[in-house]
Amino acid sequence: MNKKVRTLGVFTVVGLLAAGGAILADDASPSQEDKDKAAAQATPAPGDGTTVTKEVTATGPDGKTATKNVTTTREGNTVTRDATTTLPSGKTATTRTTWTKQGQGTGSSTTTVNGKPVPKKKPVRPRPRPRH
Repeated sequence: MNKKVRTLGVFTVVGLLAAGGAILADDASPSQEDKDKAAAQATPAPGDGTTVTKEVTATGPDGKTATKNVTTTREGNTVTRDATTTLPSGKTATTRTTWTKQGQGTGSSTTTVNGKPVPKKKPVRPRPRPRH
């Protein structure tokens, strides 16, 4: 009985050591979140009259690719962000967001898919109060 318990303990330790090496190797490489933070820090904040363009291409596990192009422009108190996403199926979605600083700041956004505006969500229908 003691020999079986000792053997099981040895296999457990060997398994943990083998898995620990893989865990440590994963920690050595930067995660996607770390890469995104580094990219955000490397991208300069738009100053007055400047334009920043960012292109991203993502490849899925099945080999299909999706692309996103983002252009941010600042002119005075107005910042405009234009984003176009192209999916592997060929469909595109375009978003234009404009922020204008007036006091606390306001913003507006419009989104189109294949050139057509995306409909807004319907408001929730009011329900009658229950009668007791």
